[in-house]
Amino acid sequence: MGTRGKDVVLSYCGEHDHDSAVQKPKPADSNPVPPSPDAARKIAVGVLEGARGSIRSTQHCQERMEERDFDLFDMEYVIRNGGCKAHEFVPEKRQHKYTFFGHIDGTGFEAVFALSADNDLIEHPLLILISGVFKTRSGKRKKTF
Repeated sequence: MGTRGKDVVLSYCGEHDHDSAVQKPKPADSNPVPPSPDAARKIAVGVLEGARGSIRSTQHCQERMEERDFDLFDMEYVIRNGGCKAHEFVPEKRQHKYTFFGHIDGTGFEAVFALSADNDLIEHPLLILISGVFKTRSGKRKKTF
């Protein structure tokens, strides 16, 4: 038997105290938990492959790229194949910052990037390239040819 054409009575059996029944949102200034290094790698690689989101390179990163002779492909290689050395939330910039370490042409390299905490990390992540450095005395790429 259906309820078509009949009155249906619904009753709520939960908490009646409105404040305890409704989950309160966290304050906007609370620090979000950074995604795990593996999650950050997947998000960053997805952005670098063009699957979703966008990339922004800081002026500092652009200057270091020229000075230290590395490029976006070096950063992508280390993010994709290296390990996470450090990660933290930077509250003043609202960014999840990561440092990945790997080897390029036999030389250690660190890629530093961030994911914006103000962007949806699944649908529209913003990947921010911060810096990169070869682990040499000068911080520059060794000549291999």
